[in-house]
Amino acid sequence: QLGLYYESIKNHHHACEWYYKATKMEHDDAITNLFNSCKKLNDGKTTCHYALKYKKMNNRWLLVKFLSLAVEQKNNVAMFEFGLYYQNKHEYGLMIEYYCKAIEYNNIDAENNLMTYIKTNNNNISQIMNFAETHMFTQNYKIAISAYKVAAKLGNYDAMLKLACHYESVNEIDNAIKYYKMCIESEYVYEKDLEKAILKVAKLSENTKNYKDMLNYYSLILKKATPEQVRIIMDICYKQNTTKKIIEIAQLFDKCAKLLDNEETIECPICFDDCGKYKTACCNQFFHYTCLIACSTCPLCRSQKFLQTECCYT
Repeated sequence: QLGLYYESIKNHHHACEWYYKATKMEHDDAITNLFNSCKKLNDGKTTCHYALKYKKMNNRWLLVKFLSLAVEQKNNVAMFEFGLYYQNKHEYGLMIEYYCKAIEYNNIDAENNLMTYIKTNNNNISQIMNFAETHMFTQNYKIAISAYKVAAKLGNYDAMLKLACHYESVNEIDNAIKYYKMCIESEYVYEKDLEKAILKVAKLSENTKNYKDMLNYYSLILKKATPEQVRIIMDICYKQNTTKKIIEIAQLFDKCAKLLDNEETIECPICFDDCGKYKTACCNQFFHYTCLIACSTCPLCRSQKFLQTECCYT
């Protein structure tokens, strides 16, 4: 009767308390009334609280009933408990699903349990990767991302790359940089992917005005870059620093210039020192790049096309 009274005045917290006490006295309608009050209250924490009481009583039917409602109410503890429930029943597909749902809401216990499960099964990450791929295909991105994060923490390179690309596509640049950096540091990264990841971090750092990282990661690329790649980076620096005057950009420009000038073997018509292999598009004359970049027209034939993209190295 007290449960009904509190429900009539819409005090569902107290109604739930009295309905629960009535269930222990095996009142016929108490369980139904308790469930309906939890539903009206729409508080996952409260619903999960009663689910865990039934867990202690070893009442699986009511445990599942109340956990299901708590999951609908987005309670991450209930999601974790469901994962644990299915793990104990050896239903590992459902275990992964509910642990990943809980991880989506930053449940650390679910993440630890899932990682421990994978480690104790010979580091078999294929299950969780297949799970992530399936949900990514069906555009259930949040739960897929949770699964990829676990795999990435366990060192899976493909998961790191998937996360980096995803976060870049949704313009979450800090997260994109984080996972591209993880790719770079991974022992499983391929050489061609390594260069792409370094360039991604450099470019994204430039876009977010983190010029220190931009300088560091472009500098890594310069060690193996072709003259054409060096020229592209140098052009980026020149265009940026005409207005911004950022010291890191100027330092990167100087590094590029030194690399190009070290290639020089022909006399430069401007400074008369040994000239590099930067060839103008207009009259095919070789110059120092650093001499030529300051000119608005070709010093020899006065063409304005000399710095267009058809310029090349020989």
